[in-house]
Amino acid sequence: MSETVFMIKCLKCKSEFNQGDTNRRFCMSCRYNKDTEQRRRAHLKRETKRQEAKIKPVFYIKYCPVCEMDFKTKIKHKKYCTKRCMERKKKFPLYVENIKNNIVNLEKRIVNINLKYEKKMNVLEEQLDYMNFQLEKQRVKYFTRLEHFEKVMNK
Repeated sequence: MSETVFMIKCLKCKSEFNQGDTNRRFCMSCRYNKDTEQRRRAHLKRETKRQEAKIKPVFYIKYCPVCEMDFKTKIKHKKYCTKRCMERKKKFPLYVENIKNNIVNLEKRIVNINLKYEKKMNVLEEQLDYMNFQLEKQRVKYFTRLEHFEKVMNK
C-alpha cells in the first residue's frame, strides 16, 4: 500500500501538512492543542461543580428498608443508612430460619407446660371437689339440725 501525499493548509494555523487518504482539516499540533484545551475546559467545569457541591451540598432523604428509618445522604443512589444495615440484609434468610425454629420450640414448651399444669389442675380439681363435697355434707347436716331445733322450739 502506497501512502498518498496530499498537501493542504490547516484551517486554523494555515500551515501546510500532509492530509494523505484521510479527511483531516487540522494539522497535528492544532489537533493536539484543541484536545488539551478541551481537557482543560472540562477539568475547569468539573472543578466548579465540585466547589459548588462543597459550598452548597444537596442532601437526599432516603428510607432504609432494614432499620425502617429515614436518613440524610449526599449520594443519590444510596440504599442503606450504614454498612451494618447492608450486611444485615444479607443475613435475613438466616434470621427468618432461626425465628421459625424459635417459634416451634416455644410452641413445644407451651404444650409441655400446659400438660404439666393440666395434671396439677386435675389433682387440684379433685381435691376441690372432695372439699366441696365434704362441706356440702356438713351444710346439709347443719340445715337438718336447724330444722329439727326449729320444729322442737315451735311445738
